[in-house]
Amino acid sequence: WKVRITKHAGGDKAQTQNEIRSIPSVTTVAAEGKFEDAGSAFVGVFKIKFALERPEKKNQYIDTILKPGLKKIKGLSIIGLKGIEQIK
Repeated sequence: WKVRITKHAGGDKAQTQNEIRSIPSVTTVAAEGKFEDAGSAFVGVFKIKFALERPEKKNQYIDTILKPGLKKIKGLSIIGLKGIEQIK
């Protein structure tokens, strides 16, 4: 997931990763490469992995839990999706 972390509104990268990990079923959050300092924000890619009891519910999980959970994190904006990985 390509994201923007606003410096004055949210925490730093590590705090944001911890908040993402608190979303139900998220197992791993890792920075993919370096985050770019874009003045008032950091921009980069987080690799987010999750595990579901019912793998066929992946799209429902993303739409009803993961995306809303990410949107609740102060200072975090989703710029784009690079790939979605589900642990089976």
